[in-house]
Amino acid sequence: MKLTTLLSIRLPLCLALGLATASASRAAEEPLDLAVGDPARRDRHATVTLDAIVDTRTGDVLSPDELASRLGKIRLLLVGEGHTSIESHRVERRILEALVSAGREVRVGLEMYPYTEQAWLDRWSKGQLTEDGFLALSRWYRNWGYNWGYYRDIFLFARDRGLPLAGVNTPRDVVSAVRKKGFTNLTPEEAAHVPVRVDTDSAEHRKLFKAFFDADAGLHGGLTEEALDGMFRAQCTWDATMAFNAAKALEAGVRTGDLLLAFDGLPVPDKEALAILLAAKRWGDRVTLDVRRGGQPVTLTARLRRALPLPLATAAPLPF
Repeated sequence: MKLTTLLSIRLPLCLALGLATASASRAAEEPLDLAVGDPARRDRHATVTLDAIVDTRTGDVLSPDELASRLGKIRLLLVGEGHTSIESHRVERRILEALVSAGREVRVGLEMYPYTEQAWLDRWSKGQLTEDGFLALSRWYRNWGYNWGYYRDIFLFARDRGLPLAGVNTPRDVVSAVRKKGFTNLTPEEAAHVPVRVDTDSAEHRKLFKAFFDADAGLHGGLTEEALDGMFRAQCTWDATMAFNAAKALEAGVRTGDLLLAFDGLPVPDKEALAILLAAKRWGDRVTLDVRRGGQPVTLTARLRRALPLPLATAAPLPF
């Protein structure tokens, strides 16, 4: 996942590892051949290259290291995956490695975890949990269900490099409630987990969603329009919540009202303890802060930097 980069890649990039080239002869409603999205590219076909990344804007074929250097000021990187494809997860880890090697500070956003499990993700990143303990306490198989082995190398890399993890989803029972009841009939407790606005009006999004279901007719065939509407609402909620929480993760920082609990893993019972810990740091150092915010534990990464006096900060640059 700074410039903080949150790795959660839906850039105009095709990440390819063992994928087949999209053929122009595909049926018009097949997901890989829909004219949706960026008007400049929606009617074009990208040739997928094995073990490479294709920039669909230019046709350039990139290595992971070249991708990392080309990302520039990109702060949110969305990486698509096949949940049971080990190749997909190897791509994700390779992108992580390239970003870290390029000197980017990365926070990894996780689709499989609701933000309510954040405390366990923080403890994993700090090396405070065994694998079995993490899987049990964070309820991996309840929240996600796919075999841990598919994702294990990514989580080990994040832990070993101290990369913060962020749960960016919402609880599954809330998504289910949206599917069954719609937005207006949610309880106040359920609605509190959903962004104020979830866009369900995009014709292109619905077209893509329906095409995926048509392609998987064996599992979802024969849905009524009402059932399809409910599932589309749920998908929009899933996507919007991840976007909302990803944006919040990128803006993470100390806020007024936060209660400081620990500084680089050491407790901070009072102002004197904080002063002693700060005295051992230098400007520019990075520190980890554990705070309590609105009753919830939050872990933040901060840089110790001084602020220029206001007259200097707003003055014109010197001519030398």
